[in-house]
Amino acid sequence: MPRTKRTRPELGESSSPVPPPQQQHDGYPINDFATYHYEQTYEHFITRPIITGRNVKLPYKYDSLLLGKLDTKGWLPLNYLPNKIYPRLLRLFYVHLTLGDKQNEPFSLTFYVMGKRITLSLRRFAQIIGVETGDLQFYFQNEAALEKIVDDVTQIYNTICDNRFSGTDLQVSQLKPHIRILHRWIVKNITPKKGHYNSVSCFQVYLLYCFEIGQKLDLCFILLKEMMLAKLDTLSGRSLPFGTLLTIIFKAHDVNLEG
Repeated sequence: MPRTKRTRPELGESSSPVPPPQQQHDGYPINDFATYHYEQTYEHFITRPIITGRNVKLPYKYDSLLLGKLDTKGWLPLNYLPNKIYPRLLRLFYVHLTLGDKQNEPFSLTFYVMGKRITLSLRRFAQIIGVETGDLQFYFQNEAALEKIVDDVTQIYNTICDNRFSGTDLQVSQLKPHIRILHRWIVKNITPKKGHYNSVSCFQVYLLYCFEIGQKLDLCFILLKEMMLAKLDTLSGRSLPFGTLLTIIFKAHDVNLEG
């Protein structure tokens, strides 16, 4: 079994962007927007698709396997999310999303929605969704980063694949049958995106490997990184993830859902 190194890799995302100098506008904050700049930015988020996050319908034998894996990692509550989403609140969340103050928390996110400025720390996030905190905090975007945190990348692939052609992108069809089930759940709830799910990213490879060997990761760290990546990727039209998960966060902070 490859040993996972404890050194944290490069996280593959920029630091908190510095907002441009803004003209002074009276009357802010208002209920929807903290500043005039955020109100102007909102138009870039209106047409971006929303990914809700949802249960994966499986035959019983695979459903049992999936639930067992989630339970082992302490992630089972994420499989039972509400169906209701609030598209406008979700878009306001991403418009205002910024990195939190590192002096207070090593990693947190801050957002403003319905007149409330809220900081979401890893500890608080885990309490809200009812998951365990994991041993390791990793998030990356490429295989070079994967090579920095494990001793033997080849064994990682051998653990989760039936076959893999060297030098090609990994496809779902190359995964072991039960690993494909885990991948389907991951792309809907952990690293969500719109469109086809045929390819397997390097970070998904690592997640699947950790599922297979029972290595616990910090789920909330991963989810917050995914949220921030979606915010930073504004110009690409990237989908806005975690619709149902954000409903739980809003309720936990007594946000006016019908405002």
